[in-house]
Amino acid sequence: MSQNSHHFPPPVERIQRNLLALAERRLLDWLCARMPGWASPDLMTAIGMAGAMAVMAGYAASAADPRWLALSVVGYVVNWFGDSLDGSLARWRRIERPNYGYFLDHSCDAMATVLIVGGLGLSPHISAEAALCAVV
Repeated sequence: MSQNSHHFPPPVERIQRNLLALAERRLLDWLCARMPGWASPDLMTAIGMAGAMAVMAGYAASAADPRWLALSVVGYVVNWFGDSLDGSLARWRRIERPNYGYFLDHSCDAMATVLIVGGLGLSPHISAEAALCAVV
């Protein structure tokens, strides 16, 4: 093997056994089959991050008015949509980028966790210290 050749390990088998896994997989496959060509996996990642920011904003704003929690609920749906579809869409279209995709997905998941739980710490619902402990 030359120094410039790359060897990628075989794809990891995804094992999802939670109560909703089968229904979620069917929904994601249905969505992937209907996504327009311009809807790229990277766009889905950005949408997921926008959802996490909306969750954070809704939690933080709920300190002024609890009705802002509705924004957090919408944000969770948007976050799930983008975060679930980025990798699913890449696999569906067979355009996976194993190293980049793995790095981007896990980095964004970590940032989304900080945003969501940090926003919760800015709300009146739990203390900032408890939220920081949850992130750690």
